[in-house]
Amino acid sequence: MSKRLRTVAAATLGLLLILVIPNTGSADDLEATIPMETGGRLRIQLPSGRIEIDSHDESSVELNGRSSGRFRFEVDESEDEIFVHGRSDGFLGWFSGKVSIHVRVPTRFSLDLETGGGRIDIEDIHGDVRAHTSGGRIGLEQTRAMWTSRPLAAGSRPRRLTAT
Repeated sequence: MSKRLRTVAAATLGLLLILVIPNTGSADDLEATIPMETGGRLRIQLPSGRIEIDSHDESSVELNGRSSGRFRFEVDESEDEIFVHGRSDGFLGWFSGKVSIHVRVPTRFSLDLETGGGRIDIEDIHGDVRAHTSGGRIGLEQTRAMWTSRPLAAGSRPRRLTAT
């Protein structure tokens, strides 16, 4: 095999390894407690991943986010709203790894949740709730809420809503 052909083959193999093997580099996990009174609003917008929300009797929001890959959580806060979003630092924005976030909020709180693919579970919340997932189920347990969901795009199938 000629030197030029070996160089092209090695470069092609290297590129395939970058595209096929997920990058398991460092992740920025999220652990924070933010003071927030009852009646506030939590917005979460993730490109993928599981979202779990439950309540507690504290005047704070506890955030615990985990990622197995190159994913960076970002948090913006105002007086009555917390916005959690994130992005992948992987190759071309891919390979964010497995992403999940668990949040504890005051019982009377509003939620605006969106994930590009993953399950959303909401427990013991009393407030306005908007949730959307492109892949996964949405479960509500012991939740009294005014529920809204984004209209489905053409060709997409509805997500199952479970309420107990």
